Amino acid sequence: MRNERSTKTSFQMKLDRSRPLELVGEYSAETAVVKYRYTDTGEQVSVPNTWNNRPAELLAQAAISKADAAEKRAEALEASPPDGVEPEQVAGLIRYHRNKAAQLRQSAPAC
Repeated sequence: MRNERSTKTSFQMKLDRSRPLELVGEYSAETAVVKYRYTDTGEQVSVPNTWNNRPAELLAQAAISKADAAEKRAEALEASPPDGVEPEQVAGLIRYHRNKAAQLRQSAPAC
């Protein structure tokens, strides 16, 4: 049985992602706060609905979406290099976008 203190919700500015946690209720982008429960203690916390406090699944989806967009920019540059830009510069832009896509995919939280 949980003690009374563990059922209260405290406010924090940032989640402690080093601890196991679960979302309490449904996530909505329109809400001002997001509620979580640390599963190691049962403590409930509410945090501001900022990008770093959003559920890991949303962070992963955003990173993958950005990676896909970077890859599409690289493909578009390969398919149709801009006029007046040296081939070496175009190749550098393609590398940049491909590297960015790889970094974003690597940084996506595992869900």
